[in-house]
Amino acid sequence: MRTRSSRWYGQTRLAIAVAAISILGSASGVAATPPDEHDGPSRASQVAQWVSIRRAYGLSDDPIRVDALAGSTEDVGSADWGIPMTAEEAEAVDINGRNLFVRAAHEQLVPYARSLKSFAGLYVDQLAGGDIVVQLTDINPEAVAAIQARAPKDTRKVRVVAARYPNALLESTARSIAKSRNSLLAGLSFTGVALDTVGNRVRVEIAPGSGHDLRALGERLSATFGVDVVIAEVARSADVVGCTTSRDTCYDPMRAGNRIRDGSVNGENWCTQGFPVKENGTTNVQILTAGHCYKLGVSNTWYHKAYGKLGAEDGTAYGEDGYDVMKVEFPNAQVSERIFDVSGTQQNTAARDPITGEGICFSGARTDAIVCGTVQDNLRSWVSETCSCNVWGGDASYTPIKGDSGAPVYARVYITSTGSPYWSHTPIGVNDHENGGFAYVTAAQWVLGVTVYR
Repeated sequence: MRTRSSRWYGQTRLAIAVAAISILGSASGVAATPPDEHDGPSRASQVAQWVSIRRAYGLSDDPIRVDALAGSTEDVGSADWGIPMTAEEAEAVDINGRNLFVRAAHEQLVPYARSLKSFAGLYVDQLAGGDIVVQLTDINPEAVAAIQARAPKDTRKVRVVAARYPNALLESTARSIAKSRNSLLAGLSFTGVALDTVGNRVRVEIAPGSGHDLRALGERLSATFGVDVVIAEVARSADVVGCTTSRDTCYDPMRAGNRIRDGSVNGENWCTQGFPVKENGTTNVQILTAGHCYKLGVSNTWYHKAYGKLGAEDGTAYGEDGYDVMKVEFPNAQVSERIFDVSGTQQNTAARDPITGEGICFSGARTDAIVCGTVQDNLRSWVSETCSCNVWGGDASYTPIKGDSGAPVYARVYITSTGSPYWSHTPIGVNDHENGGFAYVTAAQWVLGVTVYR
């Protein structure tokens, strides 16, 4: 099983955790050999990922059972959610219902909760059937009543719980640690920092084998910033590669999830086409992809194997304290709201930021499938080895593989109430290649001056 193993050290906690790895969407700038387009991931790595995602939803995580179920006649979950499930499991978990609940919560509940001075975080508790948990530093009847009044009408619940630290303080602490990492973490290999929303604390991640007293460091950072800070030693797995063919031939119109190549239609260095966007104040259409993809080749002009030239990079948010996303010129006639591997009618909503625990998916050119999981951290940073710079976004429980960089990350629901059923996609992110990390689409919009095409 491919794992991301962590040791945690903090002011009052010492635990050992093993979490499913979620890494590596695209080649780094120093990749010696381009990925073979026809090599597939091992069955063992696929089963490990399915087991991890099923565990997040409270389903059986017996790898032998999951291996036998995947792709069998009993598997009704893989087609829509990328998760092997029996009909009974799919009905019991009701991922679509959970995602509809989260979507409805974003209309009134989430904006109101985030507006409170006492707001300490918000997440989806998938093990409790998809309930939403709102954390407040001050539990007063008026605020609780207002939150419950804005809760979507559903069998799922909104729970309000007490927490110690306001979200704004945790976020400012995370950003301060990242900015001052060279002095605060001298002698350590910093790999990222995240909001541990469920734990109401900040998590700093470093490479293993430092030999330092990490408990003492956690206590020192906690005292410095006045919040609970834990240190996690994180061991990253090696790259794996996957298979894709038809994403090279799909156009009229193009789809998010297609493979795009640097330099020529046969370019060996490639990434995944992200969401289409419109340049604000113009009629120009562009696409998003991972910002580090510019390092893969020498031209930074992008092509599709069957269609031909798409265009050059036209702006980037990639760099220190930025986001791993750039925009690329794109032919207007090829734009669509479609995502590769999704059948039927599709529509995009406005982009939004993720919340911890909610269900999300991506469609990658290397994985060549719809893969779904949950948001692990709604805000985190990581050091992108392509630029050795600290970038920001969120991360997911699924496992992208080499070549998935730039892929669209989205929340999806199937709408049946209109008389003409369709898939509704909410743009969330742009795949990076570091443990499931993704840049925010919302950040791309305000940094690059674009809006998701819809």
